[in-house]
Amino acid sequence: MYRIFGVTPEIFEHTMIAIGDLILPEDLDLRNSWLNDSLKGEDMRELVFRIRLSDGTIRFICSTGKLQYDALNNPLRFVGCSQDISERKYQEQQDTEHLNQLAHVTRLGLMGEMASGIAHEVNQPLTAIATYTQASLNLMKAEHPNLEKLAEVAYKTQQQALRAGQIINRMREFVKSNTKQSLDTDLNELIQDAISLCLPKLKQSNITLSLQLQDSLPLINIDHIQIEQVIINLIRNSEDALNSCSENRQKEISIYSLLTPNDSIEVRVKDNGSGIPEDQQQQILMPFYTTKAEGMGMGLSICCSIIEAHEGYLKFNSQAGKGSTFYFSLPIKTDNV
Repeated sequence: MYRIFGVTPEIFEHTMIAIGDLILPEDLDLRNSWLNDSLKGEDMRELVFRIRLSDGTIRFICSTGKLQYDALNNPLRFVGCSQDISERKYQEQQDTEHLNQLAHVTRLGLMGEMASGIAHEVNQPLTAIATYTQASLNLMKAEHPNLEKLAEVAYKTQQQALRAGQIINRMREFVKSNTKQSLDTDLNELIQDAISLCLPKLKQSNITLSLQLQDSLPLINIDHIQIEQVIINLIRNSEDALNSCSENRQKEISIYSLLTPNDSIEVRVKDNGSGIPEDQQQQILMPFYTTKAEGMGMGLSICCSIIEAHEGYLKFNSQAGKGSTFYFSLPIKTDNV
């Protein structure tokens, strides 16, 4: 215990107050609540807190124990044990940081693949703006300008400019490195946003997209950028599966959203592509496993980690030669129901 807490028998006062003096101030409330619960007779749970050694090093300590009482049933002493779990905690932090970096790289890679389609998408409103602007100039040159017509053209110009701005803003939000920021989100709207980024490439590949989104879904508290990343990744995987099929096949992707009986929202991305061979299905969600010639094998693994961090799950059904359905479920918080 002396070694773990970085003290010596000569200087340590051997009291709970002395231990409290070693704990980081931001963790003291948690420790005090833990002690108060034990004084009320509640079962002792594990407590993880941080201490700062004299050299400034931060250690993670896991403590557990129980109270002992005297003959009059008064609290007498606290008996327990503590374990230094710093190495494990620091490894978890490194793994989380590494995963975030991989997720960011994945987003950049996806954006690179979508660049040509996005350029086409942005070019449409820009072309419309140029056309409407020329029409406005022509109207103003008339001897008796039609102000009503001019106002109509100006409004259409504004709408196209807003549309271009929305596309660019979604791209910026998607690629920038971010910490998890949870917001109450309409999942159907998020699906529509994700589709708008993928639609140009789907059209180029002659893929038909259909939506079956349940109306009036409750808002759900999520990091909308991360979940949008998951949706886009699943759509792109379906696109890749369809592009590997015969050109004679009608290529189809269907996206569903529905409220499940266990107070979750489920999103499904279904395709009629090549499917996943049975011998590969046990490995497809594992890191670094890929069926693509140039893939890193991290896309689905990152998606799983993102969904699990939101207390949900990601699964799939697939039959070789007939297609696949990937689906994830996110729980609805009580205050969002």
